[in-house]
Amino acid sequence: MNVIERIEQAPACEVINLTDAEKTIYSGAGWKVARFVGGELAALFDPCDVPHSENTQEMTGEAMLRVLEWMKEPGEYWLVQCSAYQLCEPRKLSIGNTSYAHMARMFGEQFAGLA
Repeated sequence: MNVIERIEQAPACEVINLTDAEKTIYSGAGWKVARFVGGELAALFDPCDVPHSENTQEMTGEAMLRVLEWMKEPGEYWLVQCSAYQLCEPRKLSIGNTSYAHMARMFGEQFAGLA
């Protein structure tokens, strides 16, 4: 099964429900980047792992540098809002579309909420 086939419409938004094996990778709520291999969740990148700063723009820039480096591993990448063992609002990340700008905005908004 590929990732797109796993997306379901829930009452509030589209979601990917995690399998029991994938739940061991889950690391809590928030915007993250999910790496899938063969349609299964292989890893999550948490932008909140960057050092905290009062400057959300600096944090966002650092998170973007780190995630782009992290994304060099083989796989399929999706921006997701993690919530209760679901990956909500999945958005495929691919070169040449606006998904990277959207990812930076979501990371920045998440950091602003930490202040």
